Amino acid sequence: MVQRHHRQSSVQILPGSSLRRPVTISCAAFLDCCRPQQHLWRPVYTRCCCCCLDLLEMSAEGSPQLGDGRKEDAAETRRDTEPTCLFCKIANGQQEDCELVYQDEHLSSFRDIHPGAPHHYLVVPRDHVGNCKSLRRRHVALVNEMVRVGKEVLQRQGVSDLSDIRLGFHWPPFSSVTHLHLHVLAPASQIGFLRLAYRLNTWWFVTSDQLIKILEAFPEESAEEGSKAH
Repeated sequence: MVQRHHRQSSVQILPGSSLRRPVTISCAAFLDCCRPQQHLWRPVYTRCCCCCLDLLEMSAEGSPQLGDGRKEDAAETRRDTEPTCLFCKIANGQQEDCELVYQDEHLSSFRDIHPGAPHHYLVVPRDHVGNCKSLRRRHVALVNEMVRVGKEVLQRQGVSDLSDIRLGFHWPPFSSVTHLHLHVLAPASQIGFLRLAYRLNTWWFVTSDQLIKILEAFPEESAEEGSKAH
């Protein structure tokens, strides 16, 4: 499997059915996964439930107090959005056929159009942010805030047992929309058996806790590097 060794904290990854034994790889090595030059690809059917796109399930045969929730007028604040990004439009109230269940200055939430559980919401930044593979250490606070909002949305929707929820992200290339979005599902015990897209310990889905550990393994950026990244 992965032969390189790093000093960063390692993350335990249990591959899908195509791999028969657990693999422990470092956070840095995990970030390198999904690159075609390091893997051979074999398609297996699965479906991304957030926008109904058929995707390829990867089989590796080699190395593998933000606001108060009140809706604001998007025109009042200049936002860093992408004109062609669907989630940018939804997050800023520009998609009439999608109802927001939460919005503050920085984040919005709405229902997944193909729910994988009785409660299934997406939490997205109102400014355009790429998928989770584009994040770095400075984004830990953003991910933590998305988690907080996700839990608040569940509570507002009548979910009282926050021990039976699932929060996570699809890892590229299995993220269907290139705009960071947190999947918030409850009860986790009622996620359908066929909802492979949200299965734990797979190559294509990482929990919010796993993503935070990955980001924390990045070195601190200098002020110059941080300004170039924005």
